[in-house]
Amino acid sequence: MRNGGQARPQGESRELPIWSELLAGVELGFLWVSPIFLGYGIPRGDGSAVVLVPGFLASDLSLKPLHSWLKRIGYRSYYSGISINAECPNLLIGQYLRTAIEKAHQATQRKVHVVGHSLGGTMARAVAAQMPERIASVITLAAPIRSVTAHSTVL
Repeated sequence: MRNGGQARPQGESRELPIWSELLAGVELGFLWVSPIFLGYGIPRGDGSAVVLVPGFLASDLSLKPLHSWLKRIGYRSYYSGISINAECPNLLIGQYLRTAIEKAHQATQRKVHVVGHSLGGTMARAVAAQMPERIASVITLAAPIRSVTAHSTVL
């Protein structure tokens, strides 16, 4: 917190330099050689099913590193089946996400964890409300749950 412990006002822009986004490739390289990403020194999963939901304009392929990491550490990872997340979220939930959750549930006979990135996180929350008997947890990554914050240049 800044401003003497005060919370950042809702909708305020971030004060990071926009050029730092150019370091994404370097960060990805560090991720690939990280012991945690390789599966060392972390608790093993219990074989639970995890369904991954991509963000806006992304596909399941964008979650490949997370998918392979979850498998490496002992979870049963499933893709949503969404080729491009550019359609009405309700249609994508009905056509793909519910089917992926049912498939994962049938394979494990247990409740399913759903991980969604960005818009996929919002979709994960929606599907959990629609089928709570099948969902163990929802994890959102960079999802606009409370408010949207962006760099001042973008705003």
